[in-house]
Amino acid sequence: QQAQATQTLARQPAQETYVAEVAARSLAPVPDMKASLKQGLVPLVVLGCLVVACAQPGEPLAASGLLADNGKGVAKPSSSKERDESREKRIQATAHYATGTSLELKGRIREAMDAYEAAGEANLADTALIIRVTAKLIRRKEIHRATTLLTKASKLPGASAKIDAVLGLCYTQVGKRQLARVACERALRKDPELLEGYRQLVTLHHQTGEHALALRLLERGAGRKGAPPAFKTGLAELFFAHQQQRAADSEKARGHMRRLLGEALGGKPKDAFVLLRIAESYRVLGDYEEAAKALELRLVALAQQPDLVEVRNGPAQQKQQQVLSRLALAEMYLQSNQPQKAKAQLEAVLKEQPKNLRAHQLMGFTAMTLGDPAGAVKHFEQVIALNPGMERAYFDLAEAQVAQKKPKDAVATLDKARKKFRASFSQEYFTANLYVRMKDYPPALKHFIAAEKMAKANAGEQNRLDHGFYFQMGAAYERNKKYEEAEVYFRESLKLKPDFASALNYLGYMWAEHGENLKEARRFIEKAVKLDPKNSAYLDSMAWVLYQQGDAKGALEWQLKALKGMEEEEPDAVILEHLGDIYHKLKQPKKAREYWEKSLKVEANPKVKERLEKLLRD
Repeated sequence: QQAQATQTLARQPAQETYVAEVAARSLAPVPDMKASLKQGLVPLVVLGCLVVACAQPGEPLAASGLLADNGKGVAKPSSSKERDESREKRIQATAHYATGTSLELKGRIREAMDAYEAAGEANLADTALIIRVTAKLIRRKEIHRATTLLTKASKLPGASAKIDAVLGLCYTQVGKRQLARVACERALRKDPELLEGYRQLVTLHHQTGEHALALRLLERGAGRKGAPPAFKTGLAELFFAHQQQRAADSEKARGHMRRLLGEALGGKPKDAFVLLRIAESYRVLGDYEEAAKALELRLVALAQQPDLVEVRNGPAQQKQQQVLSRLALAEMYLQSNQPQKAKAQLEAVLKEQPKNLRAHQLMGFTAMTLGDPAGAVKHFEQVIALNPGMERAYFDLAEAQVAQKKPKDAVATLDKARKKFRASFSQEYFTANLYVRMKDYPPALKHFIAAEKMAKANAGEQNRLDHGFYFQMGAAYERNKKYEEAEVYFRESLKLKPDFASALNYLGYMWAEHGENLKEARRFIEKAVKLDPKNSAYLDSMAWVLYQQGDAKGALEWQLKALKGMEEEEPDAVILEHLGDIYHKLKQPKKAREYWEKSLKVEANPKVKERLEKLLRD
């Protein structure tokens, strides 16, 4: 049992869970602070930071090389007698700790905590040991015992800054904020690059509402020259946490994050876990290309350094870590519009693991991006074969079938999903959107209404009825030619998000198209254009509301801007049609004919064809 306990002591948790969480994420919007913390954006918080900061994962305590805290902790014994005493303390401490581990495995928690505390008391000079022991005590809510042990250790000559940082954590736990602040400030004086010190002190400042002090502290850390990539990465994570607490500092904090992450990545770190954290921080910033660069370096690190903690358990573990990193990298390639690169990574994964569900799912998304709906269908069908209980896969498959111009297959897939799974908001919402894709608007509206009713009836789902949902409902009503209802839902969308450019433009254009409410329509469209001045659809709307107000010359100016913007996009039949209408109004029949003909080449439209034929007859 003692041997088993010693082996347990030697094992330290790796970061496989963190890697898996990152690789398993779907292509979703950036999460809020709480979700980010849960998913690992700041992985070295509270107890997690204690072990990672003080001993390398996978190394026994006695061989960690950090017993003297990298030269910053307690002075090494000089005489033979002192060396003997130090050795005896280590032996006693290791014996007590092994006993504690054995007792903990048996479920005898109180006795185990006594043994762990005895291990710490036996060798107060061992920073790594003290922090591991106090981590266990804190986890069991034994804050007073942890504080007592840390206080004793902190009084030794040359005590580690890490001891002070954890002491600050304990004081914070029991509400002794002033003592916590003193301990954390002492830690940073000893080691200005100790992330745990910054983390605890920033947390204290936030708790007391001193957000300006928190920002000033982080900026002081960000100004350190020659700091290692791990420090810069950790500080970037703290800037992210700060801007979640203080929205007014968001732009400044994100600027610091980008600079720190750029410097960290520019230093080409070889630590695979640091590279993963850099990638995740870039991901929450929406900088997907930079996230991909970090993951590319991580793949190199995993391949070239078999002694890394992530791959130390052998070739099988190394391959699994490479698979997870390739999946995460494929996601970033997709997010940064690099589908061919995503495809290459996913093909490599499927070569190793032909039944990897996530790889097939991402390959389906990739195929859709590359305009290959048949390929997407194949991969989404494989996802369902691997996991028939994955409801989302049925909607992905149906969407691919719509893109494949097989609406009957899509409807059959939706029917299969509705029979297999209990009715839910997600089911109704996805079904509604797929009918919109099929341009079958009456059933789309039916399912939107059902989704709204379900969300309103369930307090936990009411947050799903956001500005985007009501915008889509408004659009469905408009396509069903129920304009009054459409206006109600567009206004609801704008009530939730007044600067939602899509809703401002859609409602303004709907009015302009029918020659109604033109003053408010113009005001809404002007606001949309201000929010997105290069959007060709918004520029077209601006031209059209002026046209409807009788200002054809003013309309032409805006419509030519829309035409120029369209050159960088897919040809838009409506923009070309409107330009023809404006030229016709300005009595320029040749120009009118030119653009109506161009519009008809893009999309058949009986009304445009009729106007063109009348022009040719006249």
